[in-house]
Amino acid sequence: MSIKKRICLILLAFASGLCCVLGGMVTVVKVKYPYAYTLAIKANVNKYGLDESLVRAIIKVESGYNETAISSVGATGLMQIMPRTAEWIAEELEIEEYSQEMLFNPQINIEFGCFYLWYLHEKYNDDYKVLFAYNAGEGVLNEYYKKDDTLKLETVEIVETKWYIERVLNARSVYERLSGLL
Repeated sequence: MSIKKRICLILLAFASGLCCVLGGMVTVVKVKYPYAYTLAIKANVNKYGLDESLVRAIIKVESGYNETAISSVGATGLMQIMPRTAEWIAEELEIEEYSQEMLFNPQINIEFGCFYLWYLHEKYNDDYKVLFAYNAGEGVLNEYYKKDDTLKLETVEIVETKWYIERVLNARSVYERLSGLL
C-alpha cells in the first residue's frame, strides 16, 4: 500500500473517531440539556417576543423538563406556575373554565409561563429582575428593590434566588450554544 493511501486511511479513521466522540458529546449534552417541546416553545417565544434559550433554561431549572412536576409550595408543570399566578394568567388570556389540572398540559404550561415572562419583562425590562420575580415573586422583588433600582447578581440577598438566577443564566448560555448546533 502506498504512503498516500496509508495517510488517507489514518486520516479517515481519525475523522471517523472524532465524529463518534463529538456525536457522543452532543448526545450527553442533549440528555443534560433537553431540547423537547420545540413547537410549543417556538410558538410562544414568537408570540411574546421572548428568547428561546431563556425559556428552555427556565424549564430546565424549574422542572428538569418534567411536565408533571409539583414543587413543595404547589408550583406546577414544566415552568412551575404557582396556582394563583395561573388563575390570574387564565383571566388575562380570557381562558374560560380554567382548572389547575390544565397546568400539566405542556402547551398550556409553556404558554402561561411565556405570558408571565413577557408580563415581567414589560414591567421590569431587566433580566435579573424578571428572573428574581419569576422565582421569588413580584412582592418580594418590590420589597428589595424600587422599580428604577439596578439589580446586580451580587446584590441579591436571598441565597436561593441568587442561585436560581445563576443556574438559569448558565443554562441559557448552554442553550444559546446548542441552538447553533441543532
